[in-house]
Amino acid sequence: MAQIRLWTVIGPANSGKTSTIGALVSQSKGAGGARDILLRGGGWIRIFAYRQSVQEAGKTPEDEAKRINLIVSKIKRVRPSYVNFLLALRSDSFQGLPQGDAYLNHFVTLGWRIESIVLLGKDMEHPSFNHYADFGAPIAEMLKSGDWLKNDLERNWVFGQARNHFGWA
Repeated sequence: MAQIRLWTVIGPANSGKTSTIGALVSQSKGAGGARDILLRGGGWIRIFAYRQSVQEAGKTPEDEAKRINLIVSKIKRVRPSYVNFLLALRSDSFQGLPQGDAYLNHFVTLGWRIESIVLLGKDMEHPSFNHYADFGAPIAEMLKSGDWLKNDLERNWVFGQARNHFGWA
């Protein structure tokens, strides 16, 4: 079976997770799916991207893992080495579902690899995001990102920072 690699955008409600993922994969609406993303160093990578946070979609860590494994199992033409997913996770609890780090913990126990993390919405009022560093993936933090989404210049800065952090063109 292919190695599953995850790129994640994590933050509380209204921090810009959906908008950021939409901008990263040129998806203005819809449930998501496969997108071919240009890489900064040349070439491209196929990413399965979903704009809505996993918790807001009502999925437990186990449910999301089953959904991702089903997608991987449907790739028939080739036997890929890697299958890449871009997910939004909430950093806070939502409707009784766990915080984003519990999802990442579950995915790591399955042998999945966390490639990179973008943390949105961190400010002095929000619980620390420092524990995300324990996953060993590169992290970008964007303080008060929800405030920045109010005008095009600042919104594009947030999107550009996420794109640069992931190494995408």
